[in-house]
Amino acid sequence: MNGAEDARPWTGGWTVIARIGDRRIAFPAAEVRSILPIPPLWRPPTAPRPVFGFLPLDGAVLPVLNGGVLLGVPTPEHAGLYAHILILPQLGEAGAGLLVDRAEEAIVVPEEAILPLDPADTLNSCAIALAETDEGRVHVLSAARLLAAAEREALAALGAEAARRLGEWRVPA
Repeated sequence: MNGAEDARPWTGGWTVIARIGDRRIAFPAAEVRSILPIPPLWRPPTAPRPVFGFLPLDGAVLPVLNGGVLLGVPTPEHAGLYAHILILPQLGEAGAGLLVDRAEEAIVVPEEAILPLDPADTLNSCAIALAETDEGRVHVLSAARLLAAAEREALAALGAEAARRLGEWRVPA
């Protein structure tokens, strides 16, 4: 994402609403590649707390981050029956999954439903808008801004190591 794109305000449109703990969050639908039910994930014992596990996907190893830990929202230690993974290509250097308690809906947020938001109230300005929906207000987040630079670098290193370790288990055809 270049600086010009990053500086543009979000003007609404298709939006994916998810729940983490008692908090509803949203992402512009263009930032969500897919929504998956929770498959078995591989998690090395040395993985840091925000890393829920790794998912082999499309020939690569995708890190999956625990949304509750990442956003500081109390959540159960294990994923619930209705948990989902949002695949966010802009999360981290090579994309990542975000574990949420439930992907609730995809809705259109009209421009007139966007409320003022002070960027100083969010870490890394990751909240790009506050939207009024039928279910109440929800923060719209930018996947590209969820991680600090050092976190993105650490996640890339962890992903490379996970890919190397899982690659050792491949059986030649």
